Amino acid sequence: MIIGAFKGLADKESNDLIGRNVGYMLLSGILVSLLSAGIVGLFIW
Repeated sequence: MIIGAFKGLADKESNDLIGRNVGYMLLSGILVSLLSAGIVGLFIW
């Protein structure tokens, strides 16, 4: 989905850069979500 969204918006060099780093982008998104949930959990607990 990330690559498909940027295909029409960016040039070929940017698409290649995003294509190489899509795994890191997904992993960092998951980790940020877990960190946010952990912080909220501390305040609710």
